[in-house]
Amino acid sequence: KCAYNRNCRFLDNDNYREWLAKMPNEVIRKWLESCQEFLQMRFYFDTGLGTFDTLDGNVPAAALAMRVALQPQSTAQASSA
Repeated sequence: KCAYNRNCRFLDNDNYREWLAKMPNEVIRKWLESCQEFLQMRFYFDTGLGTFDTLDGNVPAAALAMRVALQPQSTAQASSA
């Protein structure tokens, strides 16, 4: 919900399968289903080296441009979730 309200990326290794099934707010659920691959940043923490890295790849600019239409229209709709 926070990432939806701010229309920002989020850092998590979860696949959100269970979370999506239980999400009562249909607007947020559809937003995550359509944008998760672009917004979710997965990570790896190497305890042996003490390093932290994100596991995101390069998203082509054309693919990002197509997602502009999927930005949240109103945070008021999500506030009730």
